[in-house]
Amino acid sequence: MEKRVSLDQKAGRRLQRVRAYLLAHKTLFAAGGTVVAGWRRYRGRRLGPYFRVAFFEDGRQRSLYLGASPELADQVRTLLDELQGPLRRKRVFQRLNRQARAALRRQKARLNEELAKWGLYLKGFEFRGWHTGPKAAGSRQQAAISGQRSARSRPVQSSCRHEVRPRSPTLTPHH
Repeated sequence: MEKRVSLDQKAGRRLQRVRAYLLAHKTLFAAGGTVVAGWRRYRGRRLGPYFRVAFFEDGRQRSLYLGASPELADQVRTLLDELQGPLRRKRVFQRLNRQARAALRRQKARLNEELAKWGLYLKGFEFRGWHTGPKAAGSRQQAAISGQRSARSRPVQSSCRHEVRPRSPTLTPHH
């Protein structure tokens, strides 16, 4: 009497072989590889789907035949998702990081435009260059034309060595 192997046992053994291969080449499949369904034609009839794992190795496309079992294909997809998860999360984080940095650059540029109206500029995350307000800047230009010097065009030194405060009460920072 001949011993017959059921399709489930065959697919189970094939899954074990494919799992062993995927885990033996973990770094290769962590970077790429996918389950692909394909169909064949035989005497005018369309047969399939037949599944395979497609991947690149040493610049060449390779594949592992899985067979016609959709359950086996799903199990291999799950295994590939587990292997590729860390790289996918890393790429998502890098993309979000690039987007956040670009948004910060845009916002800092807008802030710099607003600060320029006040005679200030942004250096890193610090405001610099506060010597006059917008009104005083206009009067300074008028004074330069007439050859006079405006009292508001010069900074007022406070007791703190690095802090410069304007004389105008409308331009004082709130504490």
